[in-house]
Amino acid sequence: MENIEINEDEDVIVASLREEAIGLSSTVYGGGLRRLTHVVFKRVEESFECSKPENYAKEVVVSLGLPSESTAVFLTAVDLNRNRITKSLRKPYPIDLIVTMGLDNLACIDEERAKNASTINTFIAVRANLNEYAIVDLVKTVIEAKSIAIADLGFSCLNRRAVGTVTDAVSVAAIPKGDIEPFAGVSTTIGGSTAKLVYSSIVEGALKNLDLNSWLKLTLGIDISNLKNLILEAYKLAPIPNISYGEVEKLIENELDVTLKDPNVISLIIAAKELDIRGRAGTIWGLSKAEYLADSKRIIADEILGIALSVYVNGWRGLFNYYWIDRNKEKINELNELPMFTDDIIGALMGSVLSRIYDRLLKNG
Repeated sequence: MENIEINEDEDVIVASLREEAIGLSSTVYGGGLRRLTHVVFKRVEESFECSKPENYAKEVVVSLGLPSESTAVFLTAVDLNRNRITKSLRKPYPIDLIVTMGLDNLACIDEERAKNASTINTFIAVRANLNEYAIVDLVKTVIEAKSIAIADLGFSCLNRRAVGTVTDAVSVAAIPKGDIEPFAGVSTTIGGSTAKLVYSSIVEGALKNLDLNSWLKLTLGIDISNLKNLILEAYKLAPIPNISYGEVEKLIENELDVTLKDPNVISLIIAAKELDIRGRAGTIWGLSKAEYLADSKRIIADEILGIALSVYVNGWRGLFNYYWIDRNKEKINELNELPMFTDDIIGALMGSVLSRIYDRLLKNG
C-alpha cells in the first residue's frame, strides 16, 4: 500500500502511515482532529465490557510501543483476518482502505439495540492536501457511502432501514501533497473515488461471511429456525394422524432449504420488506403512516404479493393454504405481530411450503 504499512498478528493490526498525516477520527482512542502516525485495530472478546474503553485502548498503544499522541485505536470483536477488507486505489489519488465488519448490533433510527463490540470500523488514508473543512467533508462522504451500502444490502431493524451498527467508527488520514483541496464530497474527484471504494468494500465484506440464515435475520429479523417453528406451529393446527412431529420438522427443513434458494422467492420477500420500511416511514404515495400502522383494509398489495409467492411455490394448493394461514394467523402469535407486508409474505411462504409437505405426506400415505 502506498500510504500505509500493515503489521498484524492474531488479535491486532497496526497500520503505520508512511508519512505523518492529519487525521479526523471517531475512534475510542485518538479521536478528533489530530496528527496521525498509526492506526490500530484491536480485537476484544465478544463479552468485552469496560466502563472506560479509552483507558484500555491506551494500554494497547503503550504495550505496542506506539506514540500515544498520534495513534488512533479501533476496537472490535470480529476475527480480524476473516472479517477484514483491505483495498487500494492509485489514481487519481492514492487511497488505502481497511474495513473490519461486524453486524451483530444494527443501528436504526427510533429503534434501540444493545451496544456490544461487534462493529463496522473504517480507516481511509489518502495522499492529498486536504484542509480541515475537506477532511470533515471526507469523513461525511465515508459515512454516507457506508450507510447506503448497508441500505442496499437490505439490512434493517424491525421496521426501519439500518445505517450501520451502533458502535461504528471511522478514521480518515490525509497525507499533505499537492494543492490544497477545499472539498471532498461525493461529487468531487477525491470524494467520489473514496465513496466507491468504501461502498464496494462494505458490500463485499458483508456478503463474504453471510449465509442465508444470517441474511434473513439481518433483513427480516426472522431466521430459518423461526420460520421452521412458525410452519410447525401452523401444522399443529391441522396435523395428519400417525405422523410424528419430528418427521414433519425434517420435511419443513428440507422444503425451506429448497424454496429459499430460489432468487424469485427472495425477491418477493425483499419487495415486502421494502414496502414495510416505506410504509413505516410514511413514504408510500397515497398511504399515510397512520393508515399503514392501522393495517388499512384499503391496501391489497400485501395480499397480492402473498398470492404471487404462494402460487409460484405450489400453485393453487399453495394459494389455498396461504388463505388458510391468513385466516388463522391470530393463533400464530409471532406471525400476527409482523408488519403489514411482511406478515403476508411470510404467511404465503408458510402456507405454500406447508402445502408441499401435505402433498408429500398424503401421497406417501
